[in-house]
This record gives sequence, structure tokens and C-alpha cells, in this order.
Amino acid sequence: MQGISFIWTMPLVFGSSVLLANTRTMPGWLQAWVKVNPVTDLADSVRALTMGGSAGPHVLFTLAWAAGITIVAFPLAMRMYRRRV
Repeated sequence: MQGISFIWTMPLVFGSSVLLANTRTMPGWLQAWVKVNPVTDLADSVRALTMGGSAGPHVLFTLAWAAGITIVAFPLAMRMYRRRV
């Protein structure tokens, strides 16, 4: 399961602002991906909170992404669990 989840998490992490805070030096197509990537909002909110900056919209987007993923994944996981048990 860990190997399968790595397929999804690797492009999200490496295609975000986790490793590079200034994304303006990236190519245009990668900048577009970074702007819609949920990991970018998480990294930017953690970066702003630890450095004492304003993290308001980044935290809200991170919480919205977490809620959306949970709303979608939880029913699917429960459905798959009920089939196996």
C-alpha cells in the first residue's frame, strides 16, 4: 500500500513549493501545477506560521483540501472495507 500511495504523493510533493519557496523561477507549465497543488498551500501555511507571517488564506485552503479529500475518501474506504469483511 505504501508503494501505491507513493505514486500519488511523489508528484504532489516534488511539484509543489516544499523544496523551493520562490516558484517564479520554474517553467510556466510547472508554475500552473504548483498553484493548484494542495501541498503548496500546506507548505506555504507551515512556512508562514513558523516564520511569523500571515498564513490566513493558505491555512483555509489547506483545511478545505483536507476536508474535501476526507469527504471523498472516507465513503470509498468504508465501502471497500465492508466488501472485504
